[in-house]
Amino acid sequence: MKEAIGNIPEADWKEPTVGCGYEIAETVHTMVRTHRAFRLIVKRELRRQVDLFQEDRYFYHAPRVAVASNWPTEQKGALQVWEWHHQRGQAENFLKELKGGLGLDRMPCGQFEAHAVFFRIGVIAYH
Repeated sequence: MKEAIGNIPEADWKEPTVGCGYEIAETVHTMVRTHRAFRLIVKRELRRQVDLFQEDRYFYHAPRVAVASNWPTEQKGALQVWEWHHQRGQAENFLKELKGGLGLDRMPCGQFEAHAVFFRIGVIAYH
């Protein structure tokens, strides 16, 4: 994947909103043992502080360096795919917090209706 990011022409990097502090670009990529291609949307930021031993002037966010997508370009632009993926990840964080932080990872009994009430109370407490 690193070589795919390195092959993106400098002119393809665009700042979604002027002054937002990051750039997004996309390329088409295939994995080693397959011929199926997919879109690869990549985000980078200009390093704010120069590192003596780091040659790259850009910082690529790990683990969110790139998003692989099979959405056609006509259906969703690169920024739309990136934002959709970020919202999905945020939803995962909410679920993790509900389960771990509020103890909703285990249901109290074997009745569906009781589980529904238990889970609703937990969600209300979360808000």
